[in-house]
Amino acid sequence: MASKGSRQTLVRQWEMLKLLPTRQPGITARQITQQLNDEDFDVSKRQVERDLDLLSQSFAIVCNDKGKPYGWHWMEGVSIDIPAVSAAEALSLAMVEKVLKP
Repeated sequence: MASKGSRQTLVRQWEMLKLLPTRQPGITARQITQQLNDEDFDVSKRQVERDLDLLSQSFAIVCNDKGKPYGWHWMEGVSIDIPAVSAAEALSLAMVEKVLKP
């Protein structure tokens, strides 16, 4: 079963994905950090940057690094259904996936 820390990470990353806009210039790691802290996630800007790098390996999100501050956003043309899934549903899916893996 997933630990409390990994559940908290999953919920935080899910919330981060929901914050990302669908086009450039995107939202900065600092803005994401502020919004997450406002939602009672205790997270640093560096942790948000690490999470974004990790999430970009599995999701169609990109960093607009053409000018500072860098902004993160969904790739153009990507269909996004994330807001329709609650954090509790996302956690349930993650737990089911872990149990069903051989």
